[in-house]
Formats: sequence, C-alpha cells, structure tokens
Amino acid sequence: MNTLWSKATETPALTESARAVLRTIAGGGPATRPQLSASLAFSKPTMSAAVNELERLGLLAPAGVNRGSVGRTSVTYGLGRAAGYVIGVDCGTTHISGVVEGPRRGVARNP
Repeated sequence: MNTLWSKATETPALTESARAVLRTIAGGGPATRPQLSASLAFSKPTMSAAVNELERLGLLAPAGVNRGSVGRTSVTYGLGRAAGYVIGVDCGTTHISGVVEGPRRGVARNP
C-alpha cells in the first residue's frame, strides 16, 4: 500500500472545540485567536487548547501577525500542511491538464 495515501486517509481524533476551530478557518479563512474566540464563544483556555491541539497535528499554522497601533500583536492562523489538498484534472479531447493546491504551498500546474 502506498504510505502517502494511507497517511492522507488517517483521521486524527479531535476535540469538539478543535473541530469547530478547524471548520471556521477552513470555511472563512485565516483568523486570530480573539476573532475565533468571539465567533465561537469560547473561553481563552478552551481556545488555547484547541489551537495548540490543531498546531500539534499540523492542521493549523501561523499565517501572519497583526500589529495594531496600541496593544499586543496577534497571530493569524490558517490551515496547516496536514489539513489537506485539492486536486483537479481536466481531460479534453486533445489535452489533459491538472491543478493541485495545498495549504501554504501555492498552486502547481501541469499544462
């Protein structure tokens, strides 16, 4: 069996709070912990535990830093490398082309 394929099909057991955070970022794009906490109505400890769990599994990764004129900086989180990939194939009568996109890797095209 192809080990890459078997790794891709394994589903880690996640807490409900981690699942909610992952769904929110996958559907709405990168966000900070305070933004996620406000939209999901999670306490700071719950949010920290969920983000730490997702980071440890590679499903969430820092995507940037927000710096305001006053106050602390905040990290923006996006999908991590282990979050998944999207593959598209166009089979025409005279050509075949494809596109692969994965978190934080950009797009690879094969015309």
